[in-house]
Amino acid sequence: MNLSPMAKFISKSVEVNAPISDVHAYLQDMANIQRLLPLDKISNWSNTEDSCSFKIQNVYTIELKRVSAILNSEDAETTFETTDKSPFPFVLKAKLKSNGTTTTAYQDCDATLNPFMEMMVKGPFQQLFDYMSERLAKEFV
Repeated sequence: MNLSPMAKFISKSVEVNAPISDVHAYLQDMANIQRLLPLDKISNWSNTEDSCSFKIQNVYTIELKRVSAILNSEDAETTFETTDKSPFPFVLKAKLKSNGTTTTAYQDCDATLNPFMEMMVKGPFQQLFDYMSERLAKEFV
């Protein structure tokens, strides 16, 4: 199978009205990930302490596992990877940068896709990650 090793998706950056430590802590609770997703497009949500699983538009089941979480005073990054239950592998990083009392946040995703699949998911993935950033900002209004 011809796989593109890195289809890259980067969400829009948003300003979150909370210090970096609060935003980072929020992202460590896998139950909160559901709050960042478009609820009208997902079903069968479940989560454990370090993973979550959900179905997108009754087609694909995605299972994400938190594999690392790094926090310092200037920036933070939480990395999630798909498991073998997902239709294709990808790594999703929630990236944070401290601005003192606020935090800049965005999602960065590297997916392994064949060219046809990349064409199919490019728009929906970009919309999803932009939506997740916007939702994160709204969680701290």
